[in-house]
Amino acid sequence: MKILIRDGNYYFLRFDPGDEIIQGLIDFSNSEGVTAASFTAIGASRETVIAYYDLEQKKYEDRVIAEDVEIVSVTGNIGRLAGKPAIHAHGVFSKRDCTTIAGHIKRIVVSATCEVSLRKLDGTLERKFNEKLGLNLL
Repeated sequence: MKILIRDGNYYFLRFDPGDEIIQGLIDFSNSEGVTAASFTAIGASRETVIAYYDLEQKKYEDRVIAEDVEIVSVTGNIGRLAGKPAIHAHGVFSKRDCTTIAGHIKRIVVSATCEVSLRKLDGTLERKFNEKLGLNLL
């Protein structure tokens, strides 16, 4: 991951082939002291894990996309959970036939490039476990 632009609290990041985006954002948060941020991303992935949250079962159902896909749109935020960075992101991915699949992002491994536009916010977005929903909510 490379920081291409840093303008106050705005960052433009580039992830290269083989980079894993979620872990990269965690590492970035640690190195830059990010405790609250929002971000968007576009690019291409060779391995993607997305999930659907089953509210009744209180668990995620993972879907592995083991093929090259376009990262059409990723929207997310960075907060803290138990003192560590917590990334929450959803995305839309396009397959070769231009069909799309979307969901909660667990993993993205870059195939060509991924461009991330990130705005660091003042303060801290703190996540806490909600027993009723089984989720870590802001």
